[in-house]
Amino acid sequence: MELQYYFADDFSAFEDYFAEIKSAVRRYHKNEPVNGFGEAMDEMYYIISGTMSGSFIHESGNVKTSSFYGKGYLAPLYFPGEIEMMRSFAFTAVTDLEVYVFNRVGFERYVNTNPALNMAMYRAYIKLVSLNGQELANQLFSTGMEKICNFFYIYLKNTNDHDQ
Repeated sequence: MELQYYFADDFSAFEDYFAEIKSAVRRYHKNEPVNGFGEAMDEMYYIISGTMSGSFIHESGNVKTSSFYGKGYLAPLYFPGEIEMMRSFAFTAVTDLEVYVFNRVGFERYVNTNPALNMAMYRAYIKLVSLNGQELANQLFSTGMEKICNFFYIYLKNTNDHDQ
């Protein structure tokens, strides 16, 4: 079973559009938090360069990285209102990272007035929902070695970086 842990390029077609509407460009160093656990998810980040991870913290204090995001991806995906569970999620720069930063609440107008962006958002959500379903099956049935091999296979397949 293939799992899509690495997301990139889903929003590359909108990079020029995002450059016109961006509110800020921000740079993060490797291992620097992009946002912290417990914080409201008020910002969205379009990745210009670099990679960031998304992780959940459990009430026990254990942290699990669920996915990685690369150039051309927008994270978190737009959602209206507040979702308290999102305070258990944080992004961290895996490499040096450069992003356009958007106010999440204000981003609604761009999603709702740009049909192509709206469809790209739906497609990205479907990928995340599929990942969560497949991840559940993977956690239930795969060995540790299968999980590790599967992650590296998907990473190399998606990045076309076979020299690492």
